[in-house]
Amino acid sequence: MIFCLKEENNHQWDRPLEFVLSLISNSVGLGNVWRFPYLAAQNGGGAFLIPYFLLYFLIGAPLYYMELALGQFTSRGPASGFVLARGWQGVGFAMIINSVLGTLYYNVIIAWALFYFVVSFRKTLLWSDCGHWWNSNRCFVPGFQGNTSTGNDTTLNCTALLASNLSNFTCPPTNNTKDVPATEEFFYSSFDDFGVPGTYMSVLLLGAWIIICLCIFRGVQSSGKVAYFTAIFPYIVLLILIIFTATLEGAGKGIRYYIVPRWKLIGNFQVNNDH
Repeated sequence: MIFCLKEENNHQWDRPLEFVLSLISNSVGLGNVWRFPYLAAQNGGGAFLIPYFLLYFLIGAPLYYMELALGQFTSRGPASGFVLARGWQGVGFAMIINSVLGTLYYNVIIAWALFYFVVSFRKTLLWSDCGHWWNSNRCFVPGFQGNTSTGNDTTLNCTALLASNLSNFTCPPTNNTKDVPATEEFFYSSFDDFGVPGTYMSVLLLGAWIIICLCIFRGVQSSGKVAYFTAIFPYIVLLILIIFTATLEGAGKGIRYYIVPRWKLIGNFQVNNDH
């Protein structure tokens, strides 16, 4: 039986290099930089890597190359790529749904990243001090506030106000168990009270969608050009992070935790389920 595919005027990559760079950029995303370290630390470091690589080589890589080969052979998208086997077209639509759902929540994370990128240019970071509308009277800045004791064992909260050369400063009595760091109060509402979408974050989320539309509005003609950046920049950032974190105190312990597996966790259902 001979199958024939109707030729369509599909877009082509301008250069083979753009195709290769697109594959490389798709291999490193937010899941690698943001989610993978958390899962590795949560599930025993090295113990997590063993089932991870097993699933990668036995399931992930074969499916990746099968999808790639099918796309190259048919020169079609997921919706029409299974034209030779109509019964499998549901797989193509499932791939589209999976991409849509993934894009919805990954774009929110991109909006967060844009937010922190913008506010990091401020002289004083929003989460590093008190005095904002979201701060309470329990707010304090770690490092500038300490505890002392009076003669009758009363615990006092003392703020030196960055005045190391002053000889006198006020120590008002306070209940230290209720003090909240400025950094914790900055994130407090977002975890305990969803509230309504903020204007600032909504604009950034819209900006994230606009960036994606600009990258793909001409198909491979535009995404191929973007691949020069998306394929190289993440690896540069990862290299910088590796060098920086390797110089931090306790880096050796973290590396050992990450590399040396805790064998008792290998059979843990949660470790295998998080993959």
